[in-house]
Amino acid sequence: MPSSLFLHLLDGADLRHPDGASAHSVLAQPKRFALLCYLAVAAPPEIFHRRERLLALLWPEAEPGNARASLRNAVYFLRRSLGAEIVETRGADEVRLAPGRVRCDFAEVRTALDEGRFEDALRGYAGPLLPGFSVDDAPEWNEWLDRERDRLARRAGEAAEALAARSQAAGDLPGAVRWSRRAAELRPDDEAPVRRLMERLVAAGDR
Repeated sequence: MPSSLFLHLLDGADLRHPDGASAHSVLAQPKRFALLCYLAVAAPPEIFHRRERLLALLWPEAEPGNARASLRNAVYFLRRSLGAEIVETRGADEVRLAPGRVRCDFAEVRTALDEGRFEDALRGYAGPLLPGFSVDDAPEWNEWLDRERDRLARRAGEAAEALAARSQAAGDLPGAVRWSRRAAELRPDDEAPVRRLMERLVAAGDR
């Protein structure tokens, strides 16, 4: 099997070939890059996606024939830029990324959270999903991105709080404070993590 590309989506966007070279041609095409991101992030990653769903996400205002042509061109572009095996189709109506062909930091953090590997997840969580990125004329895709960004940030904050509570229960107050700070950083609009951080600072003798 060919080596995997690496798709970096947390705290910025980057796409690297297995040899480390940047796939800048894909990064320069917002809708085609958005298609790649959706196929990599939507869970579970191995499922096929209906073309109608992809058309509604990325080409909602286009005439049906033009939208389908745009999707075909986007798939062709990704295959030409990243390798013919990168995108798989099933029949005329379903599309997915070939399993194992793309590593994605977002997906790896989500898997670590799902498996309860909270320290691994927080090591991988470099920042929010695609901050500042949006796609013109694709409001539903932008809303999907906002939901995924918020969901992962919330889960990362909950993981940090779980580690803080675990450290506190074990009598490790410095560890509890460290993880509590991370929880507060990850959820700046929620006062509960800040309150717990203050309580742990007091318990650690830092008023």
